[in-house]
Amino acid sequence: SAGGLMFGIINIVGNFGTVFVDQAYWQRAIAAKPSSTVKGFLLGGACWFAIPFTLATTMGLTAIALDVDLTPAQAQMGLVVPAAATALMGEIGAIMVLTMLFMAVTSAGSAELIAVSSLVTYDLYRTYKNPNATGKQLVKVSRITIVAFGLGMGGLAVVLLAMGLSLGFVYLAMGILIGSAVVPIALTILWKRTNKVAATGGAVIGLLISTTTWVLVAASLPEYGGVVDLASLGHNYSMLFANIAGIISGGVIAIVGSLAAKSTFDWKDLKDKITLVDMTEEDAAKLTEDEETLKKAFKFSVRGGGLMTLVLIILWPMPLIASGYVFELGSYGIWVAISVVWVSVASIIIIFLPIIEARKGIAQVLSGKKTEKA
Repeated sequence: SAGGLMFGIINIVGNFGTVFVDQAYWQRAIAAKPSSTVKGFLLGGACWFAIPFTLATTMGLTAIALDVDLTPAQAQMGLVVPAAATALMGEIGAIMVLTMLFMAVTSAGSAELIAVSSLVTYDLYRTYKNPNATGKQLVKVSRITIVAFGLGMGGLAVVLLAMGLSLGFVYLAMGILIGSAVVPIALTILWKRTNKVAATGGAVIGLLISTTTWVLVAASLPEYGGVVDLASLGHNYSMLFANIAGIISGGVIAIVGSLAAKSTFDWKDLKDKITLVDMTEEDAAKLTEDEETLKKAFKFSVRGGGLMTLVLIILWPMPLIASGYVFELGSYGIWVAISVVWVSVASIIIIFLPIIEARKGIAQVLSGKKTEKA
């Protein structure tokens, strides 16, 4: 449907932003082994996709089948899953959803706390405030940042709830607020001619363009009589054009500004100016090996990421949208079966693969043997 296509575009822009503009993802990528990073992200993405896909399919179907009474506002607040689980399994269902939600929030929240604390501690405090900071000082700043940001997240959630902003509204607005930084950030690691002022300007000016577009489109909707409120701002057209304006304008400004600045970055500076502490000859030799590993990982990421993009964005949804196909009972049953099988396989991978990969370390811990020093 047209609505599904618009939601898909909004969803893609917003999730580009949640990955590229999230320090937690960068920390995971940097901390992991080069040979494991690409496979881990591709496999993790495939497993993660099964969660919203299956929850939306099965619990949405359950809510309709059991005639769960929810208002549109309650559905926008994300209450379909807990309401359906409660109707299906009673208190046990509610407890299971609450447990799942608690684990998801604590996992994501802890990652963001660490990510923000590292940015403030190392990129701001140590870089600009106190270059000679001791380990004790860095730990202190990190802890203060974690507490402050944690309280800030909680306070912001309360404010958004008091304003009447639903979870669905915030989700759709993500790309408007952070999408303009996607292309500038990508260019900083992919294009040697990227200029820092142009990249920063693209992110900031792109944000102004996206929010301006958001308000202007909302004000132009005839069904709302030119009134700009949560209803008009949450309309598909308002969200769609603002998301697109943000990600495109940010990229255009960054590219045009970089070309005008005519600056060139030497990638060798990353080797010369960013080195490991107490780097030995053995460590230096490993860097050469890592370059070969990175080249192989890059080729794998292009093939794997390209294939997943082709299937999930083009080959799967586009024919359904273009044909206007309406599911019959049998075909919809196949759709539901695919989602259930997908999430089941993903669950097996998520639970058992880490155990298999860490089996040597687990055996070593259980046996009480110490790690042999090289």
